[in-house]
Amino acid sequence: MKKWAWLVMCAAALPCVDAQQRTAGERPVTSREIEQLRRELSRETRSSVEGIFEYHTETGDINNRLDYLRYGAGVNYRTDPTATFHFRGVVTEYTPLGDFRERGGNATVGLSKTLTEAVVVRAEVGATRFSTDASTVNAMGSCEYAPSANGSFFFRASRTNVEETLVSATGVRPQQGPRSQELVGLVMDNRVTGGGRAVLLERWDVFVEGGLGTRTGQNVESNPFRHATGGLGYSLIAAPPEETVSLLRASFAVDYFGFDKDLFGFTGVSRAGGRVPGFDGGPVTWAPGRRGTGGYFSPDRFVSQTGRLEVKGQTSRWFEYSVSGFAGAQEYTGTPWRAVYGGAGTGVIHLNDRFSLPISYLYDNIGPFRQQTLLVRLLARI
Repeated sequence: MKKWAWLVMCAAALPCVDAQQRTAGERPVTSREIEQLRRELSRETRSSVEGIFEYHTETGDINNRLDYLRYGAGVNYRTDPTATFHFRGVVTEYTPLGDFRERGGNATVGLSKTLTEAVVVRAEVGATRFSTDASTVNAMGSCEYAPSANGSFFFRASRTNVEETLVSATGVRPQQGPRSQELVGLVMDNRVTGGGRAVLLERWDVFVEGGLGTRTGQNVESNPFRHATGGLGYSLIAAPPEETVSLLRASFAVDYFGFDKDLFGFTGVSRAGGRVPGFDGGPVTWAPGRRGTGGYFSPDRFVSQTGRLEVKGQTSRWFEYSVSGFAGAQEYTGTPWRAVYGGAGTGVIHLNDRFSLPISYLYDNIGPFRQQTLLVRLLARI
């Protein structure tokens, strides 16, 4: 359920750009704004290197819980004002309950290219090698078209690892049964998504996205799915980014996703209760009323309705922030409607014109468990 949480948090984060630009154009330019513009131009025209640290923890039993620690580095090299090459290398230490551990090392390369003032394309490809003696390939390609400040459209295709449980993230090797010593799990999410936003009147905007995909893995069934998000936002404050409060925005969103098969099960490769030394048995095939083996949240239907409030701004030339929170209700197959809530915050500390320290924190209870993530980066412009 981890990836869906970020989607719900980000779906409504579409600022009213038209209102921001109009407000800026009605005021004299100050020395603070000139300094802000100089820093922004420096960021956009200089290459950079970054250190990456991420820690994730959540609730859940011995089969479901998957904490992890991720660390590594990245390089963003600008070949010209319209193109940037990216390289990212990270190691992830997966630490579920108990003394069972796995590790994955990933390297990804990519390119961001501005084709015209209205069109931006991005592409990346990478590979991960796991301590389970298995490898995967991740990839992403996207195109964004923004013909004006009043609207934009995007299309994206991606292939990512499903980091929900040890079974889905790295795969496991049963010690006995029909799949003895064979890898079970290691699930990849393959999807295509399209969407857009449009500004209505002066401060209202609407956003929508949706797509299809399938999840595939080793010795587990393929599982087609669909997803959609739509909502309406209103910017109470829309000011230039250097203001103490540059954006105060309220929004309402409805999120939906659904899978053909419920593969949330672990039967056959379970460590339930920790009584079995390692994993035993083999994967179980899905059938109506019976969960199949997959180790990831995959209800037939998931729906949430949430209201969200977002605040952005810059308290000084050395610190900028973004804070948001949401609350509402969610319902999925087999459960009644219940409260859902969460929040996220990001602070960027500009140590000087070369070094900055972005720190982000996320908490939510979307889906069956609660989770929290801390992400820290150290960015150096070169």
